[in-house]
Amino acid sequence: MQYLEQELGLDQGKRDTWYAHWIRVGFEAIEKRLAERSGSYAFGDTPGLADICIVPQVANAGRVKLPMDPYPRIRAVNEACLAHPAFDAAQPAKQPDAE
Repeated sequence: MQYLEQELGLDQGKRDTWYAHWIRVGFEAIEKRLAERSGSYAFGDTPGLADICIVPQVANAGRVKLPMDPYPRIRAVNEACLAHPAFDAAQPAKQPDAE
């Protein structure tokens, strides 16, 4: 993001548009893959590496106001993760240095 701002001179709106594009590309692929899943999490009944990656990317999508309606499976995985005590405790807003 710093490169987009400093080297390419993109303002916040254009950086967000660029970032949203790449989140969308990734989410389209992930959503298709999650169609094969069973269980509450990305690939089963226990959280795994995919879940650890999905949660912050959903948060990034919210930051750039990417509509999540096209991604019901990703939303379901994210909700399951955030209901898990470890994911809940790890949320940035719950960290000691959160403002």
